[in-house]
Amino acid sequence: MAGLLNVGMLLTLFGYVAYQLKAIPLQIWDKIKEKLSYSVYVEHTDKLYLYLERYLQHKHSRLYREVEATIGDKFDRFGSKNRFGEDDKPIKERRIKVSYWQLDGIFLIWYKRRLLFISKGRKELTHAQEATNLYLNSYTIRGLKSKKVIMNLMEEVVEFNKQFEQEVPPKIKVNELDYFRVSGDVTGKDMDHVFFDNKDTLIADIDLFISRREWYHERGIPYKRGYLFAGSPGNGKTTLTMAIAKRYGRDVYFISLNDVTSDRELRSLFNDIEVGNCIVVFEDIDSCFTKRKGEKKVSFSGILNCLDGAFYKDGMITIMTTNKPEQLDPALIREGRIDFKLEMSNPPGELVKNYVQKFYADNSLSLNIENYKKNLSMVAVQEICIKNLNDPKEAMKWIEAATQTEKLLEETVSNDK
Repeated sequence: MAGLLNVGMLLTLFGYVAYQLKAIPLQIWDKIKEKLSYSVYVEHTDKLYLYLERYLQHKHSRLYREVEATIGDKFDRFGSKNRFGEDDKPIKERRIKVSYWQLDGIFLIWYKRRLLFISKGRKELTHAQEATNLYLNSYTIRGLKSKKVIMNLMEEVVEFNKQFEQEVPPKIKVNELDYFRVSGDVTGKDMDHVFFDNKDTLIADIDLFISRREWYHERGIPYKRGYLFAGSPGNGKTTLTMAIAKRYGRDVYFISLNDVTSDRELRSLFNDIEVGNCIVVFEDIDSCFTKRKGEKKVSFSGILNCLDGAFYKDGMITIMTTNKPEQLDPALIREGRIDFKLEMSNPPGELVKNYVQKFYADNSLSLNIENYKKNLSMVAVQEICIKNLNDPKEAMKWIEAATQTEKLLEETVSNDK
């Protein structure tokens, strides 16, 4: 019996030694990779993924063995030209082109005397709400002693893709769950057609901010700027926001805090914002946080962390709009979070006159502004002009009549007393 136990122990020992010896090559390879290899990971949430996808499709598609087929460029939403290869022709004359893209797997390429392993994979997202978000696709590029070579490859990928880029209008993006979806292009009025007090001061402030990126970085100051647009409804707070986005070519990210269910979801939204080219908008912020009280699932500290804490985006312009600035917590709009406060109440007579002259392209139009009362919102003035599209003098009478009505009302109340 003892002999059998000794044999069993000996076999166990041999098995353990054999297992350890088998693991030695893997351990050696792991050490080699740790010391000599260099890897780059690119996920499809970054525009570089598009660039790499297109570069490989043009340069190395012959190496593909498993592919997916699409009509044209499947990344048209980023603003590529020649989607079907013949965009300069009428639609009926275009030849629809089928493109083939790597599905997944690994292939090898030689680049600057280095052998690079390029793999494309996908990870299933079990909580995805839509089929288009079911997988997280990514590329991995590896090579031995290839850090500089891979960095050169990335630079070549970016340079190659410049030929496909065209100027596209900035996008409007709205939050949906924990990501943003594109709802359209930034359109609307140019800044020249938006009228409000302190306009030149606001434009100068934004211009200065945009021009001083390096100045902020050199001094270790967070490169961001916050604006509060306050005033009664109908005076162009949203219109001004869109005009700023149009003037500076920035995407607008509208965040409805009513639809955000947690601080984690808010942080995920901020992670989805593009660095350096963003305007983040919180409309009617007073309806979400009133003196730090509210029934929302996002905490007060959660939004502050995204505005200027660990999760803010470099180059971010934040715009808050409110009808009731007096209800906002001072901590939300203190300096450093809100750097410029703009009052957008009903316009004075001089601004109304300027608007009407611009609307009708007639600088000779005059308005009796001596006793003008600020009882018309800018949108009300606009509606009067639209209703009298071909009769500017009639529009001026309507505007003056609205003031006279207010004046007569005041006189009546005074006489009653």
